[in-house]
Amino acid sequence: MYCMKCLSQNSFSMNSDNPILFGKVMDGQVFLEDLDLYHSLVSELEGERIQLTVDQMKLSKTEKQINTYFGIIIRKYMMQSEQFRGWTSKECDDYLGYKFRMDVKQIRRLKTATVQTVEYIIPLSKLSRKAMSEYINQVILYLQEELGIEEIIIDEQRNKN
Repeated sequence: MYCMKCLSQNSFSMNSDNPILFGKVMDGQVFLEDLDLYHSLVSELEGERIQLTVDQMKLSKTEKQINTYFGIIIRKYMMQSEQFRGWTSKECDDYLGYKFRMDVKQIRRLKTATVQTVEYIIPLSKLSRKAMSEYINQVILYLQEELGIEEIIIDEQRNKN
C-alpha cells in the first residue's frame, strides 16, 4: 500500500493540510482508492506546478496493541495496583504519557521571529506499530520495577498451557 501526497507550489503547508491519496502499486501502475478525489484535485490545480510524493505507507498500530495497552497493561495490572487504584484508564495513560511520551517542539512566531520551546505528550495515534511495541515494552519494564509485578502476561492464550 502506498500513499501519494500532492502539493501545489502555491499552497505550502507545514501541518499537512494537503490531501493524501491512498492506493496500491501493481505491475508498475498506481491504482488509487479514491479516483474522484484525485480528479477533483487535478482539476483544481490546472496550470499549477505541483510536487507529487509517493511513499510506502507506514504501518500503524494494530488493534491488538491498543487492546493490550488499555485492556491488559492499564486495566488489569496498573489500575489494580495499590499505587493506581481508583484512577481511570485516561488518568493512567496520561501519567504514562508524561513519563514516557514527552517530546519537545520548537514553534517559531512569524510576526516576532521568536522561537518558543513547548513540551507535549506524543499522542498514541502518532506512534507507529514499532514505536507502540517499544512503548508497551518500556511501560511493562517500568511497572515491573516500580510496582513489583514479577510477570505481566500479554498473550493469555499462549501462557495457559
